[in-house]
Amino acid sequence: MVEFTRENETVSELISRCTNISHFDCTEDAMLWVMMGPRRLPLQKIVPISVLLLVIFVTGVVGNLTVCVVIVRHPTMHTATNYYLFSLALSDLLLLLFGLPNDLSVSWHQYPYSLGIVFCKLRALISEAASYGSVLTIVAFSLERYLAICHPLHLYAMAGLRRALRVVAALWLLSFVAAAPFASYTTVSYHDYPPGSGNSSLESAFCAMLEVPSWYLYELSSLLFFILPGLIILCLYVRMGLRIRSTHTSKPGSPGTLNGVNGSVHGEARQAQSKKTIIRMLAAVVIAFFVCWAPFHFQRLFYIYGTGASHYHIINEYLFYVAGAFYYVSATVNPILYNVMSHRYRIAFKETLFCKKATRIRSKYIEQSSTRETVVHNGRRTRSKYRNERKNCSYYVTETSLCSEWKKDFYQQKKMHVLYKERSGSELCSENEASQLMFGYLPGEENDDT
Repeated sequence: MVEFTRENETVSELISRCTNISHFDCTEDAMLWVMMGPRRLPLQKIVPISVLLLVIFVTGVVGNLTVCVVIVRHPTMHTATNYYLFSLALSDLLLLLFGLPNDLSVSWHQYPYSLGIVFCKLRALISEAASYGSVLTIVAFSLERYLAICHPLHLYAMAGLRRALRVVAALWLLSFVAAAPFASYTTVSYHDYPPGSGNSSLESAFCAMLEVPSWYLYELSSLLFFILPGLIILCLYVRMGLRIRSTHTSKPGSPGTLNGVNGSVHGEARQAQSKKTIIRMLAAVVIAFFVCWAPFHFQRLFYIYGTGASHYHIINEYLFYVAGAFYYVSATVNPILYNVMSHRYRIAFKETLFCKKATRIRSKYIEQSSTRETVVHNGRRTRSKYRNERKNCSYYVTETSLCSEWKKDFYQQKKMHVLYKERSGSELCSENEASQLMFGYLPGEENDDT
């Protein structure tokens, strides 16, 4: 600032002579400083910002890339649930790779923009579509969890890998269509030097969406991809939490408890702890969604409607960096919330890390839920043959006639089991079943693993 002011000149006088067209008397660098700020932020600001963004970038890329590798390499992870998680990890990777490095470089060198109009528009398209894809995938996955816990019969009828693939493809198509207007309006812009002369200053190049369309693009984005999804997620997880909380504890001598009074107390304590764990998980998902995305959309709306506020530029600058940090943190916490807490994922991750051969992952929860998941009650098929058919279907992930017959039989057994439990007055899902639904699979995907 000092280098642009003349002797005994105040900052307000500098701004006046650099913005007054009729009495313009300003160098190009001074004009750009007045209009765009310093080319580089002060070190006391940029160093903490850079360290924070680098930590977010490394942890987010490693976490999401690991999720993708584990799901691809393990045939037992090829389930409808993990297709949603793969889509979520992919959207978070795109968000980090196309967004964060650019924001970090802008902090060190705010202008001129040197990557060209193609990358400017491509970054706007992919970053916006990735953020939409992440939000929509979380909504779709939450809906699947809700159906699995509260309305299992509906989910049994709809389960399948092809359906999950179609849903994921539709979500990505919708995301790119919704992001296209942002890419259209985003471009490389310039300031004139002198102002109003029509001579663009190449040193003033910057990539941004300056012309906000009259059909409320930012407002629609916040409504359709934050407010409505947030309300849907909140309602779904509240319903799931209430359903899990209302389940009855096991009776003495039932599966999952020890015989006698001591066993009953131990089983009730274990189920109570399971409830607390699941409800904390539900709360963490909802809180993380709102904490990570609310600052981003608030800053966008403040950019449009807060121009009349005092100290607008200072507030907007701080909001920009705070919102940006939480925006990218969402891509880092998703692998933790939706994968690391899964026992099945942790085992598959260890096998991938140590280059071990993929193995069948046994489930203590399925073992505890008695043989109702695996035995064909009419006695026409043995348990071992039934398990072999399940294994072939799940391992090769094929739509063969064997798989079709097995699925038909499996869902019929599930339906009979649920109807029996409804008639007997028991809950649709036990604590262990609910825990499994929350931490890693949906009905029809058990495959003897968690």
